[in-house]
Amino acid sequence: MTRKSTRLIGKLLALLILGAVLGLAVTLDPSQELSAWTAIVAASIAIAFIVLLYEGLWRLIDWPLRMLLGVNRLEQSHQLEPYDTAHVIASPWPPQPGIRHAVLLIAAYFGGMTLVWIVLGGIIGATATEDPTTMLDLLIPVLPGGLLSAWLLGLICVWLAVQWLRNRRGLDLRKVAAWSKPSLQNVTVYLAVGLLLGLVYIVVGLWLVPPDDSTSSGLVTTAAMESAAVRLVWGVGGVALAPFVEEYLFRGVLLGTVMQQRGVVAAIVLTTIPFVLLHLPETGSYWPALLGITSMAVVAAVARLRTGTLAAAIATHLGYNLMLVMVAMWAFR
Repeated sequence: MTRKSTRLIGKLLALLILGAVLGLAVTLDPSQELSAWTAIVAASIAIAFIVLLYEGLWRLIDWPLRMLLGVNRLEQSHQLEPYDTAHVIASPWPPQPGIRHAVLLIAAYFGGMTLVWIVLGGIIGATATEDPTTMLDLLIPVLPGGLLSAWLLGLICVWLAVQWLRNRRGLDLRKVAAWSKPSLQNVTVYLAVGLLLGLVYIVVGLWLVPPDDSTSSGLVTTAAMESAAVRLVWGVGGVALAPFVEEYLFRGVLLGTVMQQRGVVAAIVLTTIPFVLLHLPETGSYWPALLGITSMAVVAAVARLRTGTLAAAIATHLGYNLMLVMVAMWAFR
């Protein structure tokens, strides 16, 4: 896929998601009379206009800037004649992915998700200025759409970043991420391991250390106890989206690049810590949840290292989340 087509597809998908988010947010205003679909279409058209305006202005100023600043070394090397390559600075080929590239992908993923929550949170906060206690009541109806939009926009941002690294930097991340065809045996074994880890967490958490009034939980967990739609979207995202994207980022690219430069032990530690920290908003003050997510991350890293394929880590994460989703669907029905 070419760089231009990648950028175009990514912008169109991001446009649709942001339009849906803004449309859902607009419907929170009790003074407006637009339907949800009308608001989504209007928001999408507004964002499309802004994107096209930006593209047009950039095309107008791109050529003068290039003439003023000059052509960079990479572009200049493509313009050389076949026998003029001696003037090009030699560099290792193919280039190898580094830790900074893994950090870039993780930042793209959570940046896309954060953008959705900023939009929704800002509009809901403006709507509930007179009574801040109504913010949760306003957020729950649009939380399913917000969750799904955040996951999808984060996934699109990762995809665009991967395409950019491949097309502009010549980086192939499949090898360092252990993105290879798995065996059915490995997937089955580690799916069972993930289910067992989830079951152990539930036994320890709900039976031996039951939460009390002083236990805090995240927004999604709190809303899932009240709304079946939130539970459904959370379940779909937790099983069909999060294991694949998060394992690719943490136990895939990040673990692979850190292991090449720092070793196996450092790779497990330096990929588990940020993964756990990013889940703190949902684990809250409940230490069994923190212990559960940490155990799952370590086991997923070991599974990836032992089998040499990322599919084992994905299966572990998927099994863990699947057990939690099944119990939540049964407990909060």
